[in-house]
Amino acid sequence: MTKAIYFKNRLYCANCGSKVTKEISKAGNSYLASEARPSIHGGYFTPAHACQQREGLSFQDVLIKEGEIVSGQIVKVVRGRKVAVGTVGEIMWLGENGFGDTYGLKLSDGSTVFVAAKNCEVNSTVEAGN
Repeated sequence: MTKAIYFKNRLYCANCGSKVTKEISKAGNSYLASEARPSIHGGYFTPAHACQQREGLSFQDVLIKEGEIVSGQIVKVVRGRKVAVGTVGEIMWLGENGFGDTYGLKLSDGSTVFVAAKNCEVNSTVEAGN
């Protein structure tokens, strides 16, 4: 059976990165399914997931392509007061701290800072540094 990865409360196929759901068959077995589709008999059915291998792309690359933020991406602080505007770092942690989504950034000098996600901008042209 194909493994699945939970990321931001969604389930993804570990092999190809496609969004999937976990379903139970009539026999009581669980399986990964693709998105629900309308049935010709009314209602919906969820066909078993078939991996669509994307050559040369890792799971994280697939998520980045779909617009998700993942560990390892480079971000720049564009607003806020606790971390200097213009600070650039690599995301090493994503989570929530009670005030909203937060990133843990590893800076080029080896230090770590935590900043609100809304204060950061993801930019693939930014070089990691300080």
